[in-house]
Amino acid sequence: YLFGHRQPVLKLVFSKSEPRWLFISDHRVLGVSADNTVRLWDVGSPTSRTDDSMCLAKFTLPTDVGVPSTLSVSYDLSTVIVGCDNGDMVRYDLSDKILVKLRQKMEQAKKQDAAEKWFNPMTVESTMTYPSGDEWHAGYVDDICILGQDGDTKNPLYNKVLSRGANDLEILLWNPDESTPKDAEIEKSFDWPDSAECTGLRFKVVEREDTKALIAGEYEGQIHIYNISDGKKSKMLDDGSMELFHPTTVLSHPKSSQLIRDVCCSTDTRTIVAVDNNNTAFVWTTVD
Repeated sequence: YLFGHRQPVLKLVFSKSEPRWLFISDHRVLGVSADNTVRLWDVGSPTSRTDDSMCLAKFTLPTDVGVPSTLSVSYDLSTVIVGCDNGDMVRYDLSDKILVKLRQKMEQAKKQDAAEKWFNPMTVESTMTYPSGDEWHAGYVDDICILGQDGDTKNPLYNKVLSRGANDLEILLWNPDESTPKDAEIEKSFDWPDSAECTGLRFKVVEREDTKALIAGEYEGQIHIYNISDGKKSKMLDDGSMELFHPTTVLSHPKSSQLIRDVCCSTDTRTIVAVDNNNTAFVWTTVD
């Protein structure tokens, strides 16, 4: 059991390069006695006969941002980005020095008692906040994905970011290295339907060989699939808006008409599973 979160947990993300590292964001209400944090856990060894899990770090959010709603961590562990319910996104840069300390903490924990393991995590402060507004997201951040989870550092999309605000009518692909709190370096914008005030929908990114695809369930039971690795970039239109790219494929089902909460895709990309607001699961399978 991982103790420390006292409110609903909204997002769990395992690190691809450190399989025992689990990042968790919870829904804490800011107040006198409650903090607003994301935590990093070492879940321990699956073969250990004793509980060797521990809280490695707390990522403290600035006091002027919203409540955490989602997060993503880069494959190389250099970056963590947390999305909030008001449109803010908070970035944390994990230097080599911090990562060394976290790994040392894992080793030292083997010799520590339980109290030290659970209640003495490292504190990590934020590096930058991308504020809510027209430049980024105007409302609830549904989901974030830092690309490159396949470890392909040579791919031009490596460590680029996909994010969606529930009320934005678009999904953004942007470059965190070239973006500032006042200027978003948007590379591509994808068309997204009106949310009708629905929040918390998750999307999935499939990264296989040289192809990267975004899979997202929408509000009337359909699944939108976008090609994010075709090399195209959004142009600035005459009216000042960004060119929108539409899904390459839309999946539907005669009995699927409710909001799709989450989707997943098999490793071979032949099967997609989605679950709707009524807890009904739908399966699409490629047939040769």
